[in-house]
Amino acid sequence: LKSKQQSSKSYLKQTSSSAFQPISTIKNLSSNSINRKSKLKSQPLMIDIPTHKPLERGQKFTKVHISHPQSPSIVHIMLKEDFTRACHLLNKMSAHPELQPDDKSIHLFKPEINHICACCHEGRWFRCRILQISSDISTATVNYLDWGMVIPVQIEPTYIRCLPNEFYVEPACSILCHLDGVPTSNDLIPSCVIAQCIHLLSENEYEVIVNDYDNVTGGKIILSIDGQIINNQIEKLISPYKLMSFEEELIGQFQYELKLSVGDKFKALLSSFGGKDDSFYVLVINENTAAIDRAMSELQEDHIPNREYLQVPQIKTLVVARYVDDKKYYRAWVKSVDIQQEQALIFFVDFGNESYVSFSDIYVCPESVRTLPWLGIRVRLTNETMTAQELTTFWKLTEAHYIWIHINDVFKDAYGVQVQLDYTVYLQQERLKMATSKRSIHKAIQTIADEKVIFPRNSSERNSSLLTPTKPDQSVMGNENFLRDIFEMINSELRSLRHRINGTDEASQDRHIQIMQLLFSIVNANNSNNRKKIVN
Repeated sequence: LKSKQQSSKSYLKQTSSSAFQPISTIKNLSSNSINRKSKLKSQPLMIDIPTHKPLERGQKFTKVHISHPQSPSIVHIMLKEDFTRACHLLNKMSAHPELQPDDKSIHLFKPEINHICACCHEGRWFRCRILQISSDISTATVNYLDWGMVIPVQIEPTYIRCLPNEFYVEPACSILCHLDGVPTSNDLIPSCVIAQCIHLLSENEYEVIVNDYDNVTGGKIILSIDGQIINNQIEKLISPYKLMSFEEELIGQFQYELKLSVGDKFKALLSSFGGKDDSFYVLVINENTAAIDRAMSELQEDHIPNREYLQVPQIKTLVVARYVDDKKYYRAWVKSVDIQQEQALIFFVDFGNESYVSFSDIYVCPESVRTLPWLGIRVRLTNETMTAQELTTFWKLTEAHYIWIHINDVFKDAYGVQVQLDYTVYLQQERLKMATSKRSIHKAIQTIADEKVIFPRNSSERNSSLLTPTKPDQSVMGNENFLRDIFEMINSELRSLRHRINGTDEASQDRHIQIMQLLFSIVNANNSNNRKKIVN
């Protein structure tokens, strides 16, 4: 009995040498029973690891650790007690018999997606969940449940094994959180900026305020250290590369446009329309805009001998870019960049149109014109919505002609306007259409008359026709005179009809169509008779 008690005391003495060794309730157990239990290998059950206790809005924590900065806007945090539990687990797992490198009873672990396992990384064992398995079953991508990392591991006993049952009890030690107010990162953010953000997330301890929590997406937090809010510092670093929606872009651009007030009335020219909605861009004509336009002359090559080109333009910055059609330079806003193609999508701020421009045709905007208002003003009709076809018709009617706009409202992204047109513009275009139509009719009649060809009747005439120009037959000339007389007669009839007919416009148009059909029937009949005479 004394020898058994001495064995038990010696075992307890060994286990108490480290604060992170597993605690075993082995009182009243014999040394033989302990040795027998150490030889038994635990069989993992198909159970899951409990999730972390949810955070609550308004909670405040100190001495918070960031276990893994996944991106500038997403982090995995550990509360003070979580960090202690995670360190305790590392020590327990490193000392566990089933996770020793010399364990001879190791059998090959067969991984399955979403199953729990133990993975070895840099000499330490971690609790993990399998997310993906390669097609050749050589590697598995796993999520480190207590720390947040996602790392691929080789499917070998050295790196991945069954997790012993006793390590399923503790909840996960880290919590997924989003930095409130920091936009989601994207591929446009340079690696050097990412490195600066990660450096801000690499301090030892932080203060945390919980703004919101969701069981799926995690918490929304404010991170600070020594009174400085980390969220604001990171947001400032990556905001130039933030991807914006179409509506956000328009709101952001509108703040730089020329400031107008409700009740203002201006003479303007249509500049462009994109077709994405019923808005369009106009250029206001007054002394202020004329002065700004004159200032733009210094953007051309002759005025800037030492221009500063941009290797990679930053989105949401004002630059000077060359327009492909006229090869001239204009102020432009960078909407997006394609590093592989070495080009950027440019919005020309003084006109309202967009174009892709090569990096080599983009340079820094001079300070002398950087702060001047944008001349391209985005407007839409007040209380009216135009379809794409209606907008195209409106554009054709007023293109290259002055219009008057009256400011009725100021929206978040545009001005609501009433447009006034000069009716003489409409009359001129209608007259131009009529003149074009008449020229088409005359050209068609002349083409029919010109198609008459005189063929030689015999071989001698064929030979002579090759040597001398053919003289037209007198009968044919008489027919042409007859056609000319017919055409004049019909024109006279049309002129008289305009004065005599008092019916509707529809009746007048029907009468006009009947007379034109009569004319072409006479022409066709006469052509057929001429061909018969020639053949005979």
